Amino acid sequence: MSRPAAPRLTPRPTSSRGTAITTRPRTVVRQGERDRGGNAAGWDVAVDHAPDETDTRALELASPGGVSDHGGGRRWAVVEPVTRAPGVLRPQALRALRAGLEAVILSWLLVTVPVVAAYVATVSSPALGEASWLDAARSGSAGWLLGLGQEMTVVAADGTVTSVTLAPLALTLLTALALAGSVRRARLTHPVAFLVAAAAAGVAVSGAYTLAETSPTPRAVVTTLVLIAVAVTLGAHRSGALPQLPDHPWVAAGVAGARAGARLLVAFAALGAVTVLALVLVRAAAVVELQRALGPDALSTVVLVVAQLLALPTLAVWALAWWLGPGFSIGLVEVTTSGVGQGPLPVVPVLAALPQPGDGPGPGVVVLAVVIAAVVLVPVVRRLAADPWHLVAALAVATGVTGLVVGVAGGLSGGVDGAAIGPLTAVGTAALPLGVAAAGAAAGGGAIAWLLVWGAARLDLAERYPVLRSVAERAADARERAGRVLGRLGRAGRTGSSGARGLLSRRGRRRTGSR
Repeated sequence: MSRPAAPRLTPRPTSSRGTAITTRPRTVVRQGERDRGGNAAGWDVAVDHAPDETDTRALELASPGGVSDHGGGRRWAVVEPVTRAPGVLRPQALRALRAGLEAVILSWLLVTVPVVAAYVATVSSPALGEASWLDAARSGSAGWLLGLGQEMTVVAADGTVTSVTLAPLALTLLTALALAGSVRRARLTHPVAFLVAAAAAGVAVSGAYTLAETSPTPRAVVTTLVLIAVAVTLGAHRSGALPQLPDHPWVAAGVAGARAGARLLVAFAALGAVTVLALVLVRAAAVVELQRALGPDALSTVVLVVAQLLALPTLAVWALAWWLGPGFSIGLVEVTTSGVGQGPLPVVPVLAALPQPGDGPGPGVVVLAVVIAAVVLVPVVRRLAADPWHLVAALAVATGVTGLVVGVAGGLSGGVDGAAIGPLTAVGTAALPLGVAAAGAAAGGGAIAWLLVWGAARLDLAERYPVLRSVAERAADARERAGRVLGRLGRAGRTGSSGARGLLSRRGRRRTGSR
């Protein structure tokens, strides 16, 4: 008789008669019932129901014929996850409070601690004057708030005051992902608990404003509220706490369009990132030369490199703006598809990767973005081709999601309306033209994808040219394999984390028993 696999077995005390000692009510499933189900033949299963809200339930398994060292029958407790019922706020309030605070504080520490460390390493420098470590913490907080859209005031050694409003989007993404991950790990279910997590994150952000001794601007307030709302919602979705959407064809079409829009956003982000990396590699000599010309020491070099890495997502948005048509500006230097203008640039090494002033390739480069959109949208068009109205709805949702998110990213990356780096008062790209251009590229790509799918079906290309059918089948198989691999990786990560928690709990019980 084969023994069924058990997730995790822990011994449970037994009485002299071999029955498990438990103070919780149990539901016992006898051997015959298990045999009819085809599972665990020869085993008695007792399910313990905890009176309070917990994450696990214990299954007692009695091994037939097995006895313990004391003569009693062996019993094991199998701990399995169970779905928590919503509506219990008190045990979730503390987890929600911790989730909101820890995510923001950890993100803040990642910026503030290196700044304080740099101050400690250069505390004897005459340029610091009477600055203290608290001043360094204030500067780190101001730099972190820059990622939330807050203006940063910089005072030079000669007393010159400059303002920086260019947001390093890496800090914005890091804060949002950290908050979403904390909310997901907290496993919240009560609606008020999510509000508690959002409020805790807001309190942590207000603490950073207090330390930096500055007042939030309207732009920073809106950015922070949107970031917290999106992050908490994403964490709730990832943890499965959001209610299921109604099973309706129009809802399914909207979901398909939103997913297609998300894939298109990833493709556009990859286009911008690849462009920035290519420019840095091609003009690496100029970047390194400007870096050496600044003459930084070892610590200053590390700080400068990290600061430029945090700005890479911002530069990727600017590169995408160039591909989509609106372009971007850095002070008097305008970079568009028509060409690169002349003018002063900030002494930032990575900006040396910009092409030399001169004419550009022209607005025809927008075709690449349209082609990428068509390739990404072909699967959703093929899936919904039989229902034109639902297909139109899905493409409209994908176009709207793409235009909205790209426009918001353009606004966060600076935006020429009021953005500044010291005397350079026009930095970044215009949010509204960029969003409209991204939506137009998505709409054009959707139309081309529709024509391709319709033409292939009308001309029956799969039957005329077997190679096309083979390529399509291989692509479908590749997508299916990739989905299975990602699913296994996600399950392995969850299993590894639960196994680690089980190992720690067993070690804790062993220490308690040894005492």
